[in-house]
Amino acid sequence: MGKVWNGVLALQAIHILTKSKDSNETEHSNLQRILHLLTGEALTDDQRQDLCKALKSDPQRAAGLDVSDEFRSKWLGKFSCPKEKAVFP
Repeated sequence: MGKVWNGVLALQAIHILTKSKDSNETEHSNLQRILHLLTGEALTDDQRQDLCKALKSDPQRAAGLDVSDEFRSKWLGKFSCPKEKAVFP
């Protein structure tokens, strides 16, 4: 898959994780498919950092798809996200 598509898919995954309605099954299925298509090596450092930040749980986030801790852990590992907690402004 080309760089452009990786960027588009990464951006879509970030949008689903941070802006989608809380428990939307269609969005959850879309997110699963997108994350399966993406590979960590194909992402730029900025894309990986943004995706990692979106994957980390933020109880103060007003929107975004609610996914399980198991789901988050799986994908945080796949994209080699740092272990420390994300700091949100």
